[in-house]
Amino acid sequence: MAGLFGTVAYLVINDDKCDYASTNFCSKECPPKNIVAIGVDASGGFDARQQAALMSSIRRAISTVPGSEYSSTGTGLSKGDRIDIYNLQAAADEAIAPLLSICFPGQEPTSANDNAQLVRSYHNRFWQEVTQVISGGLKAEAVNQSPIAESIASIGDVAFRSADAMSSKYMIIVSDLLQNSPAFSVYRESPDFSALKKRPEYVKLRTDLGGAKVCMIRISRSDALERARQTPRLLNFWAEYVADNLGEYVVECETQFRL
Repeated sequence: MAGLFGTVAYLVINDDKCDYASTNFCSKECPPKNIVAIGVDASGGFDARQQAALMSSIRRAISTVPGSEYSSTGTGLSKGDRIDIYNLQAAADEAIAPLLSICFPGQEPTSANDNAQLVRSYHNRFWQEVTQVISGGLKAEAVNQSPIAESIASIGDVAFRSADAMSSKYMIIVSDLLQNSPAFSVYRESPDFSALKKRPEYVKLRTDLGGAKVCMIRISRSDALERARQTPRLLNFWAEYVADNLGEYVVECETQFRL
């Protein structure tokens, strides 16, 4: 997508051995230290409060990425770290593609030289682009499915499988966690992962998360029947699913981030 970066000519900012493209501030020479894949499930829509809290929760979740040399900025990201944003409403049998793939341009510089001004403009445009995609590009649609597990598996294949071995991987899922697809649906049966794993349909939900830390921001639905399905057993189901697909479920996200 063109986004705020539009069709800007391919320029680079040289930083030691790394050339960062002006189009998305990613470097071909230097792989990202961290890859953060964000999947947002807008199938049920967001009320006004949830919409206002969405970006705040995502930014706070991003700030938990460890090892950042820019922790004072409150972003938790290091220069060149890549963020991929996905819409979890894709059909269960379709490959998923990021709505946006962009790299963090680094801490806002304090100097006033031309290069610093350029980096500062990228820093501002980075968050504008991310905010625009999440708030404007993830409109709720009338859908009959919510293939969350299929989407996680597809994101794992797209975002992580070809990643550099030295890159740390993180996944942030914003969803009501109410899986609903032909392979498995919490509307048809209870969330029993051990039972699901034995079924042939589970092969469609498998992936290799490559040790990615997975943070799930749970959307609390206003509908009483749907809210009744958002039980501790449902959270345990997702924790077991992530672990079985070679990821690390971040328990703290259950209490730190809720919409």
